[in-house]
Amino acid sequence: MKSSINTAKYRIKKMVKVVADTNIYISALFWRGNPYKFIHLCFEGKARLVISRQIIDELERILLTEGKFELPREDVALYSEIILSHAEFVSPAFTLNVIVKEFRGIKIVTVRQILEILGV
Repeated sequence: MKSSINTAKYRIKKMVKVVADTNIYISALFWRGNPYKFIHLCFEGKARLVISRQIIDELERILLTEGKFELPREDVALYSEIILSHAEFVSPAFTLNVIVKEFRGIKIVTVRQILEILGV
């Protein structure tokens, strides 16, 4: 007797990896819009955050020194630690300083677009 396996059941979905701009983290911290939804989906394992030392440094600098934020150092350290505990830490070979739709086969998308990609 020949057995068959329904391969549709066993398809493994590749995890979407996302590098979020500093503005996404700040918006997610202070407001409850799409950036908040996106970051929390990543915390739930629906996508994988990818972050570098440069992004963390910029985020901490803004939260500590920008007039409208100026959070206590302990709060900023906690927020950074939460992000890092849910992210893949990388050391990028290059920095992308322009807004484009695609770079070397990597899509550059808005938060709304990534939520659509994730099916939200």
